Amino acid sequence: MVREKASAEQDLISHGTALKKRQLQCLMEGTPLDPPIATLLFSCVGRGSNLHSKNSFDARTVASFLPVPTSGFLGNGEIGKVGSTTHLHGFTCAVGVLRAGKGMPLPPAARMPAEKNS
Repeated sequence: MVREKASAEQDLISHGTALKKRQLQCLMEGTPLDPPIATLLFSCVGRGSNLHSKNSFDARTVASFLPVPTSGFLGNGEIGKVGSTTHLHGFTCAVGVLRAGKGMPLPPAARMPAEKNS
């Protein structure tokens, strides 16, 4: 559990950076990832303004890496895997990235502005 502000913030930012690196690597290898159409964000209530000294830090940080619609909620414990075992975690932020399947059209909200007139 990361209960210290700077470490919690850096951890979330490092995950966002890793995602961007993976997207770029796949693009350069000719196997681009399907574009994200939305994210699901589940944060512990303990990660709110009491930890970050500002509101919506997790949501704003995720949106800076994935500028798509986001839904989710604050919880009092998050379920996730560590290795091959599922655990109940505290003071965490879990993010799910939703992507359109192969050959499926993107919903209007997920299209880039240049695509809207196509």
